[in-house]
Order: sequence, then structure tokens, then C-alpha cells
Amino acid sequence: MNYTFEGKENAITAQHLQNGEVCKVIGFGQSMTPILKSGQPVIVKPLTDDIVLKKNDIVFCKVKGHYYLHKIC
Repeated sequence: MNYTFEGKENAITAQHLQNGEVCKVIGFGQSMTPILKSGQPVIVKPLTDDIVLKKNDIVFCKVKGHYYLHKIC
């Protein structure tokens, strides 16, 4: 999938997603191991009304002021 912005788990990337851009997000940390390794890129696309999120999807979200890639459980 093509993307228009490459960034980290932060507000700048969130703004690009809110503007409708597909982003390549580089996440760091071990919280997604073994699904994702630290530094592994993930292509994230903006949510639209026709997208239905489900268990095991990986989302880019904001929790208590911090941005994360997170698996829906």
C-alpha cells in the first residue's frame, strides 16, 4: 500500500491521519511483541464510516496524551 507520510507514534502522525493521509508508522517498544517488533513499520490508514474495527485489528490511538499502535482485544 502506498503512503504519503512516514512518522512515529506522535501527534504529527495523528494530524496527517486526520487529514486523510495514509501513513507509515514506526512504533517502538515491546508491547506488541511477537506481532510487531520494535522499529517495525506499519501502514496505517484513516478511519472512514465504512470501516468496521474488530478484535485483533491494530490501531493507532491516543491514550492519556500518548500515541500508540495497539491491538484491539
